Amino acid sequence: MSAIPEYKWGTAPEHLKTRKQLAESGLRPPQKAKPMGQLFWGKGRKQRYADLFDSREAIPKRKETEAQVAARGKALEKRMAKLSTCHGCGTNFGSTLGRNWDPDHCPVCCRLEASGVASGWIDKRVLIADFETTDLGGYAVELGIIDIDGNTLFHERFNPLVPIEPDASRVHGIRDEDVRACPTFAERIETIAQIVNGAVIVAYNAWFDRGVLNRELERVQGGHSPCKAKWECAMSLYDVFRGRERSVQLPGGTHDAIGDCLAVRALVLSMANPATDTEGA
Repeated sequence: MSAIPEYKWGTAPEHLKTRKQLAESGLRPPQKAKPMGQLFWGKGRKQRYADLFDSREAIPKRKETEAQVAARGKALEKRMAKLSTCHGCGTNFGSTLGRNWDPDHCPVCCRLEASGVASGWIDKRVLIADFETTDLGGYAVELGIIDIDGNTLFHERFNPLVPIEPDASRVHGIRDEDVRACPTFAERIETIAQIVNGAVIVAYNAWFDRGVLNRELERVQGGHSPCKAKWECAMSLYDVFRGRERSVQLPGGTHDAIGDCLAVRALVLSMANPATDTEGA
């Protein structure tokens, strides 16, 4: 047990002060002064203690020299810079980031991560594809494929051999009568395979477009794929670019196959070359 009295916060005698309280009045305990008590507050693991000194015996604080003032200012400036700087990318945001700051959600870190991936897609000369379908889990009524330079490699509508749902028609504007005389997907599978086989394909919500292709291959080839390609998702990368914030809508999307491919291309190029500042991040 402590040999000096302990006081709960607010119960200590008026003349007993902590070092901080003395300092606020321009005072300090004499050299080698012994505490006259202890102040405590909080509970359990969060309980804290501070020594108490007799303010009647306190002496004025030594006046800081200009060098000490300057050194203290530099130390404070360095500490504030550290508290306002992301340790992931080194960006100083000019204000304290807080203890829960996570570089995984830092707007600059996220943009740098997305920019690196998008630049890799450009270097790999990816293809960009987009399907329009009979419904969310349906078959293809239109397919567009372009290269990263924006050249159209394939664009055609298909007779899906099943009705187009009204909700789907309201989105992409394609009706049953518009595709009744069009070729089926099976009639164009070899041409499509020659374009995409072995390629890296980028799509906005690649899970959806890959699913459309797989359903068509199931009908045509019984699941056997002549279109062996690697799929990458521009929507998932755009989520990262936005600070891991979900974004379902394709910026600039037109809900027609080539229009959406061009919108995806523009998005990839913009992510590969983001603004260097944090504005709008």
